Amino acid sequence: MPLTATARRRLPAGSGLVLAALVIAGASCGPARPAVTPETVVGASDYAFQVPAHLGAGPARFRLQNTGKVPHEMAMGQLRAGVTADSLLSHMAAGGDPTPLTDGVVGILIVEPGATSLGTLDVDLVPGRTYVMICQFKDADSLPPHVVMGMQASFVVD
Repeated sequence: MPLTATARRRLPAGSGLVLAALVIAGASCGPARPAVTPETVVGASDYAFQVPAHLGAGPARFRLQNTGKVPHEMAMGQLRAGVTADSLLSHMAAGGDPTPLTDGVVGILIVEPGATSLGTLDVDLVPGRTYVMICQFKDADSLPPHVVMGMQASFVVD
């Protein structure tokens, strides 16, 4: 905030240089800023995800953008080493529990139609691993979940 004329008159002569030096020193002595995490915007439509097939290892931030007409979720999981997205989906389609094939759920984003998620999902992507995204929402109790309608995707970390 700029100093008022009255406040400037009260400062001793030469204070401007001291004040400028303190501002510069404070700017360089503060805590280190964290590195910027690359953001990947995952597209969600009725009924598919749009995400790159490969992403780089390390910190990543995901945001979900819904271009569809119904609400969607992005439930992301990390697959166990050696498990493919196809084998997981086949296992689930046969009524199998996905838990033994994954290292767990990384996180979930939910978004309304025509909107972008308010929050983000921060993940430390592990090299050589496959991550899968599914939407388990239903448009009605009598209809199948979106994942059965094709709303699933995966990517491999390089």
